[in-house]
Amino acid sequence: MSGALCYAELGTLITGNGGEYTYLLEAFGRFPALAFLWTSVTLLKSGSAAILASVCAKYLHRLLTMTSAPPTVERGVDGDSASTAPGILELVVAVLVLTATVAINATSMRSVNRMHSVFMVIKLAAIAVVCAAGITVYARGTGLGPLVVHDKVAANASATGISSHSWVLAMQAALWGFDGWNNLNYVTEKVSQPEKNVPRALILGVALVTVCYVLTNVAYLIVLPASMLRQDQGMVMEFGWLAFGRVGQVLLPVFIVISTFGALHSSIFSGAYLIQSAAQQSHFPAAFATPPNQPPLRALALQWALAAVMLASAQLMQLIHWYAFAAYLFYGATAVALLVLRYVSTTWRYAERPFQVWPTTPVVFLLACTGMLAVSVANEWMHALYLMLWTAFGFLLWAVGQAVNRARAGNVAPAGYARPGAPAMGEARAEADEVGLLRE
Repeated sequence: MSGALCYAELGTLITGNGGEYTYLLEAFGRFPALAFLWTSVTLLKSGSAAILASVCAKYLHRLLTMTSAPPTVERGVDGDSASTAPGILELVVAVLVLTATVAINATSMRSVNRMHSVFMVIKLAAIAVVCAAGITVYARGTGLGPLVVHDKVAANASATGISSHSWVLAMQAALWGFDGWNNLNYVTEKVSQPEKNVPRALILGVALVTVCYVLTNVAYLIVLPASMLRQDQGMVMEFGWLAFGRVGQVLLPVFIVISTFGALHSSIFSGAYLIQSAAQQSHFPAAFATPPNQPPLRALALQWALAAVMLASAQLMQLIHWYAFAAYLFYGATAVALLVLRYVSTTWRYAERPFQVWPTTPVVFLLACTGMLAVSVANEWMHALYLMLWTAFGFLLWAVGQAVNRARAGNVAPAGYARPGAPAMGEARAEADEVGLLRE
């Protein structure tokens, strides 16, 4: 919630598209913004899309190969091979899901917004069904979960068998479930009355997701036995079977497929506008700077290609670990950017703020991100090394591209960029900014 509050202030202060890229650019200049841009385009957005497409494909495969036996029986037959046997088929299905999502985002903005609304309604309906199932099972007294049946063996194992490394992995996977809470900041220009609607959407959205997740987990803890909660394969199908029988075994995976498809839809949508915003700032090839009234087709195609490569080259949990480390690094940097824009920046210090958080809010958010990073580095230091090397490689590519552009232009300095949502600072500043004299 502290992160949502920080992003609400930034989204109403700087109303241009781009999210963290725009905020880091205004607070720290070109290089931190470029580091985020490269990491986000090649790892964060594409990695998130690959994860969602993979989960969607996994449950589609389970639906297509479902038998009439209870899921506990199915797991005894093929549960151990579920992660390896259908690998090629799941990869093909994931790429098809990714392609369908990109195709939808390539249509008109009205159609895209309509799809967002439809997916949101279906997600809320699915959560309502799960919560109703938990209440019904609890009322009937037929639940097998830890909230109903006390399992001393499972309790002792839970208390003594969890290492700090396991806690980190669990936290990364759990918090990844909130991914997408900042997507609105990538398309702030598309929001009507952002000074009102951006804070409202961010705060209410995070609060609603938190409530939904808590209620869903309570339902799981009522219905499912502890042994099943510690497994990944077939948990949702067993929940549906125990709560509703055969209908639930089919219905809940369908809900998950639709939910992950909707989340993938939002991730692709926001990522495309990040690329478009960077291209408009001359930090990405100009070919990706499509007009505002047209869908960013080239940016969508780039995201499709990067996500497809990740699908073919990495496992699901590996993608989540990479994503988590990079995400919290730049979340923390954005919290610092908010402090810089409020107390240090000569351009933004005195700008009007339609929404302003307490000074301690970005500090709390920064400490939370720092804690996640510190524990992650202590347990998975190779991920941090890979990220730094990958970011350095991005800077190298950018430097080569700039050198080529200067050579083609005869060493003529590029024109200055227009900062989205920047407050007016007088005619002299506007003229200087127009010819590029105020660049960092």
